[in-house]
Amino acid sequence: MRTAVLRRAEVALAYLSACAIFAMMLLISADVLSRYLLGAPITGAVEFTEEYLMVVAVFLALSWTFKEGGHIRVELVVRLLPARWQDRVYATGNAIAGIVFAVITALAATTAVDVWQEGVTSSSSLAYPMAPTYVVIVVGSFALTFRLLLAAFLAVRTGATEEAER
Repeated sequence: MRTAVLRRAEVALAYLSACAIFAMMLLISADVLSRYLLGAPITGAVEFTEEYLMVVAVFLALSWTFKEGGHIRVELVVRLLPARWQDRVYATGNAIAGIVFAVITALAATTAVDVWQEGVTSSSSLAYPMAPTYVVIVVGSFALTFRLLLAAFLAVRTGATEEAER
């Protein structure tokens, strides 16, 4: 039940990430065309792409990418171990990564609250609020934390490393 909710959330976040990539493509293309055809770039296009759209594209897709096996794994030594030990190494690695991302999530949440309360804005001429960027980092990091810890738990409980991701 909980994994079904997580899967749906991951797919929704991945779609938002894809939309951000599409928006980046449109915005940067429009900026280039405006620069060369009209002689004037779109104000804040590069900053908005860097500070909002790239963050959305990267962080919201983290958990889904992990579930699909899209992150880099170095398995050279692990493959030489017996299957029982492979599961333990896999679970330990995911548990450590889960703890690291839990810390990242907590720190990003604290920063998001501070940035929100202080009304921090971008340094661009548009001066848009920066808090949504940190909220996106919190959401993406939390989803990955949950997925990593779930994968570690399932690897210990069932010994299934590949199935733990899906």
